[in-house]
Amino acid sequence: MSHRAGLLTCILIGVLFFADAFFGGRTLVPAGFLYQYEPWRSELPQFRMEKAEQFDLLFQFYPWAQFFKNAISTGQIPLWTQDNYLGTPFFANPQTALLFPLTWIHLLLPLRYSFTVVLMLKLILALAGMFLFLREQKLSPEASLLGAGVFSLSMHTVASLAFPYSNVTIVFPWALLAAGRLLQRRSASAMAVFSGLLTVIVVAGQPQSTVPAYLFIGLFAALNIIAAPLRNSDARAESFPGGARFQRASISAPARRMRALPGLTAIGAAFVIALLVSAIQWLPSYEYFLESMVPVGPRILRSGFPYSVRNFLNFLIPDFFGNPVRQDFWGFPGYVDAAFYSSIGAVVLAPFAFARREKKNDQLLWFLALMLAISLLLLLGVPLVENLLNLPGLRQVRRAKFVFLVIFALAAFAARGADYLFSRSAGVDAEATSSKFSSSILAALAVTALPAGALAVLGFWQFRDYLVALGLLKSTIFQAAHSGAFLLLTVFAVLVLSRKWLKAVLPVILLVDLLIVSFSLNARGKSRALYPPLQVVDAIPSRNARVYSFEDILPANTAMVYGIEDVRGYDVMTPRRVFEFLREIDPHLGDIYSWLINLDTKRIHAQTLLREDADRAIQKYGAELIDYLKTSASYYSVTIGAVRDNVGFFDLLNVEYLLLSHAAPPRDYVLEKNYGPYAVYRKPGSERARFYAHWIESEPKDVLRRMKFADLKNEIVVESRLPPFSGNPNHPCVIQEIGRSLNHTTYQVETGQSGIFVNFERYSSGWKAYVDGRYQPVFPADYLFRGVFLTAGKHKVELRYQPSSLFRGMMLSILGTVALVVCLVWAKYRKRPVAV
Repeated sequence: MSHRAGLLTCILIGVLFFADAFFGGRTLVPAGFLYQYEPWRSELPQFRMEKAEQFDLLFQFYPWAQFFKNAISTGQIPLWTQDNYLGTPFFANPQTALLFPLTWIHLLLPLRYSFTVVLMLKLILALAGMFLFLREQKLSPEASLLGAGVFSLSMHTVASLAFPYSNVTIVFPWALLAAGRLLQRRSASAMAVFSGLLTVIVVAGQPQSTVPAYLFIGLFAALNIIAAPLRNSDARAESFPGGARFQRASISAPARRMRALPGLTAIGAAFVIALLVSAIQWLPSYEYFLESMVPVGPRILRSGFPYSVRNFLNFLIPDFFGNPVRQDFWGFPGYVDAAFYSSIGAVVLAPFAFARREKKNDQLLWFLALMLAISLLLLLGVPLVENLLNLPGLRQVRRAKFVFLVIFALAAFAARGADYLFSRSAGVDAEATSSKFSSSILAALAVTALPAGALAVLGFWQFRDYLVALGLLKSTIFQAAHSGAFLLLTVFAVLVLSRKWLKAVLPVILLVDLLIVSFSLNARGKSRALYPPLQVVDAIPSRNARVYSFEDILPANTAMVYGIEDVRGYDVMTPRRVFEFLREIDPHLGDIYSWLINLDTKRIHAQTLLREDADRAIQKYGAELIDYLKTSASYYSVTIGAVRDNVGFFDLLNVEYLLLSHAAPPRDYVLEKNYGPYAVYRKPGSERARFYAHWIESEPKDVLRRMKFADLKNEIVVESRLPPFSGNPNHPCVIQEIGRSLNHTTYQVETGQSGIFVNFERYSSGWKAYVDGRYQPVFPADYLFRGVFLTAGKHKVELRYQPSSLFRGMMLSILGTVALVVCLVWAKYRKRPVAV
């Protein structure tokens, strides 16, 4: 196989893997998942619910893409969205990934097709990037294709394609490739490519994955820099016996450091430029992060429970712990985090990577070994390595984000092992190889294949009661038989086939293995079932109408698709003030502890292992973890169960429409329309802005407590020192909204007294007020809303979303771009490549 043929094969595999979704009105968005909820379930009962794992694609990324598309079509930059959480940053939310190149495909195609194209391109980029990276390491095209398939078609990679997490995964091998070429050439163009890829990793939408990726890209570059002087000295000393030993001994440590300085400078400069160019994304995202719920709670829970050795049975048997697609997942929380299977053949081939003679000075081998060891120890929660997650910048990184590094290392090891076997294969070529080598191959296969089989048998023995009780014994045996068959095929090929046939057959065995187990992980939904027109939308005619849905009606984020504002939201970056305000309405908001302790531990069920993991963590971390589980563990969705003691707090939300099934609505709401399974209620006279002449000044930590005892209809609690009251209290106040866009709202306010103008939309530090054209600070009013102090008179009040972090980030991005352009122009006019 030629280099070009291998690359074309990667592209062909990526195209064919998702090509069927383009036919028969299909889409890779799991559209049928909508139909377990109202109003879709009753309005369109002909659609059957699809069993899908990637529901985030339906409830998060699709609505965001629709909003992004609508905003750009009207000529607006979507810095802010009013459709969730009473308003929240949109561009600053890293998971929207508006600057990631593939996101812009949604602007060019209908969404039912664009998501299919995006997932296809992701898979192609992962395959091609890994193939080229392995080819750069002097591996054969066949071995490189094998490694690319193991990395890109593994169950973990395919299952995560729907998430921004995969954006980092697919760019990672490209960044390693660019780092290696920069160290070889040390040219401005090579540095520009490397800086560009590092920038893409930052804007990919997954900061938790960006940090590990940056760490290991830096480690790869460092090992290459350290090894470069030794490689160069060996090359120059090949001409005389013993020269390499003499030359290496003659190079002093200071001399080696000086030779490493150009490469170190080039890599460092590329990282600095990338961070400068991407500042327009990460600076606003960091500001949003500080206002969100993410920093709250014990670090151990934010990082996720440690993995146990049993979780890695998925390396040997596909879906040993079930699969949400089949609705039988019963293992470690989060299927994507536990989907490890990367072909049993890769596990068998990986140890052969260490048979290469040049391993002593092979920086790639050491890089892969360090990556695999560190990642596995972090996943297992080994105390010494666990402390790495306490370092600045790593405290918010979930250990699950290191799984793709384990898959990458396994794929590279398998490719190197295959390359070794291709160059030394036995079997039919016995006359060309020694019997000693054939025996060593047999022994090595026994050392790898037999323990794998033994571990699988032990896994079945340990969990036999679970498999029987959950009715999964047959399906798990079938998965084990699949793995066993491909294990035998791999061993047979290595022992029997000649070098020529082994090169052709071994990659096919591993690719077919992975294609069988990974193809069904992405749902093929019916595109006409994807957010169809709804009758209930006709009952909410106003674009700016604010809704709240109880129970399983119109789930959070879905109203966004129909252009309806929802108080709720569904996102990890839930604004802290929204969550804490709603918890005053429903004290059980965010409580996962009650659900955990009510799980029956006396019988086997799908959550038994989850309960065991939670019990161990609670015993280890105690009251702090229990309190977090009771109060804010489920912060990513802010759906209150009922309006309880603080009805006044709910009234402040000024929800115009309620969607309820059978529960009685809160006070002042009247029936608008009954749809059978649910009804729409409306509150006449709901307000979006109000003027208060009376206020209570409070410290931020006491605001919610002070509000419980305040007359919320007539006075406001603020966190700012304000001038004393003045004016005529009998003069009526008139408020009129005269303009609105995504990032800008304008009111005309006429009042006869000084006081506080309150806009009942969420306060954020990025909002600025201009009263009659003059800047006026915006402060939190009633903890959650925007307040502006006004004097008596007639005023034009403009509220603009202008976060200073965005301006600072833009300036840094311009600076980084200018620095990169200067380097490129300088290099162009030099006679030789510039050494940075």
